[in-house]
Amino acid sequence: MRKRASPAEAEIAEQLRKRTEELAEANRRRERLMSIVIHEIKGPLTIINGYAQILQRAITHGEVIDIGALNTIRDQVKRLARLMENLSDVNMIEGGHLELEKAPCDIVKLARSVVQDQQSTTQVHRLKLHAPKASIVGDWDCDRLAQALNNLISNAIKYSPQGGDVEVSIHRTNKEVAVEVLDHGIGIAPEDMPYVFEPFSRLYLKAEVRGMGLGLFITRGIVETHGGRIWVESKPGVGSKFTFTLPIEEPIHPSAGNSSIVIGPRATP
Repeated sequence: MRKRASPAEAEIAEQLRKRTEELAEANRRRERLMSIVIHEIKGPLTIINGYAQILQRAITHGEVIDIGALNTIRDQVKRLARLMENLSDVNMIEGGHLELEKAPCDIVKLARSVVQDQQSTTQVHRLKLHAPKASIVGDWDCDRLAQALNNLISNAIKYSPQGGDVEVSIHRTNKEVAVEVLDHGIGIAPEDMPYVFEPFSRLYLKAEVRGMGLGLFITRGIVETHGGRIWVESKPGVGSKFTFTLPIEEPIHPSAGNSSIVIGPRATP
């Protein structure tokens, strides 16, 4: 007759089972990483090679150089450079080595600039900024926060392919400032919510969400390195709202009220 395991043995067995599952998931994640990175690199390299051959033939035959081909090569090189920068950021965040260059930073001014830049990337979305009229200045890394906000807005645009409003809101409390990015896109299924901020997770293998998931992971790393928090609320078919907070020590000044800025044409529903 088999001896029944003691509570201590059962606990050890459960720990081993969980660890085995974690290692298996890590292996699957590594395999997904390699597959996705190879795919992301192969695309630009194929395009660069094709246009390089066109330019080579033109030079060989003394023909006029196609400026469009040169521009395409340049754009694909930039795409590869962004990928390398993102992978480098992921490596630093996972290793706990992301460094911030903090200085006085006005989050309202920063958001206005980012929203204007993102509006230029779409004709079917209307970007709105709701923010206090007065500046909100904190000891933050402005470049990294711009990167985080760009990630959230570009994500909102990407996952609301039919267009519509994308709204950015900034709120101030006693000890922190909150930044929200709201879209009216495809939303996120409840079972996928735990994977939103995990790069290379199974969520990003789905056809409607195809990608690497680097942007949201990097955004979370930037926010948390600042001592802030980030979360998402979402409903399939309705849209998503990403919110992050940043600690701030500057005292609240008498409110001058809020302002709403609409940038770009009215989006078609």
